[in-house]
Amino acid sequence: MKKLVWVYVSHPYTGDEERNRAEAAEIQRFLQERYPDMLFLNPIAMFAAVADMEYEQVMEYCLEVLRDCDMIVMSGEFTDSRGCTMEHTTARELGIPIRYYLSKEEPLENYWA
Repeated sequence: MKKLVWVYVSHPYTGDEERNRAEAAEIQRFLQERYPDMLFLNPIAMFAAVADMEYEQVMEYCLEVLRDCDMIVMSGEFTDSRGCTMEHTTARELGIPIRYYLSKEEPLENYWA
């Protein structure tokens, strides 16, 4: 069996947690259905049970997951997010390919190398 490509879905969380959680879940669902040979990992969902932990600790968990991924997809208003910025920087430093989710109407395949 072929190994799935692991794709980390970076999306802002703090500010409007409920809206951001729902938006990240919808993006993950859309991408998973569209690209079944890839495994999309949504850290907002993965770490919901520990969301009340210190921010730095949760981000440490997120970055640990990211290190094992083959690609990162930046989504939502990521440029305004401290956590997304940390994830983007980490991916760049590790040489993990970075892609951008723009909308359902503009599929990611147009941006994948």
